[in-house]
Amino acid sequence: MEPINKDAKSNPSATANLFSQIFFCWLNPLFRIGSKRRLEEDDMFKVLPEDGSKRLGEELQSYWDQEVEKATKELKKPKLTKAIIRCYWKSYAVLGVFTLIEEVIKVIQPVFLGQLIRYFESYDPNNMAALYKAYGYAAGISLSTLGLALLHHLYFYHVQRAGMKIRIAMCHMIYRKALCLSATAMGQTTTGQIVNLLSNDVNKFDELKQPKAARVIYCKGLVLPGNRLASVQRTRRGRK
Repeated sequence: MEPINKDAKSNPSATANLFSQIFFCWLNPLFRIGSKRRLEEDDMFKVLPEDGSKRLGEELQSYWDQEVEKATKELKKPKLTKAIIRCYWKSYAVLGVFTLIEEVIKVIQPVFLGQLIRYFESYDPNNMAALYKAYGYAAGISLSTLGLALLHHLYFYHVQRAGMKIRIAMCHMIYRKALCLSATAMGQTTTGQIVNLLSNDVNKFDELKQPKAARVIYCKGLVLPGNRLASVQRTRRGRK
């Protein structure tokens, strides 16, 4: 992960303000260059310190060493999954909050839309209170749509970055382990196996998204109140 060119450009993401981080404005200079000509290696930015392979690899290695030590004491087989979860659970917990907010917005949007439709169904030009409420529902739909778009793209950017960090850390550990193998172990391991691990298997971490189970939990927690709200509205309509 070290830059090939020592004179590589500093990464603008490190100094970008909140607005630039949300709307990815720090990438505009790179996009302008790409619109004029084909991008080259010299156009790339330096890797952020927190994304460096040495730092990521050593961090995951420490959790793996703890898992091996604990498993040895308990006479169990160490599990790499536990080490990865302990190392990156905080990052994915934050991403889970993104997902929760996203699902809440998806539930709120139909409610606003339904209220806006009800206003037009029972339109009364003299009812100014209903008009102001309709403005509020329209504003709610607009703001929720904007918020959903922002959160959705921020979520996928950060979840892809989290998967990239796991992949880089795994590559670091595999390469480090390969250099420490004894002659006997090297005789039982082919170069193709190591290359396959580095080129194919670890790439699956780039595809790592929010667990489906988490989305199911969020949906159940949101659909039930949504159904309750819909039933209350139907009851009110029936009374009218």
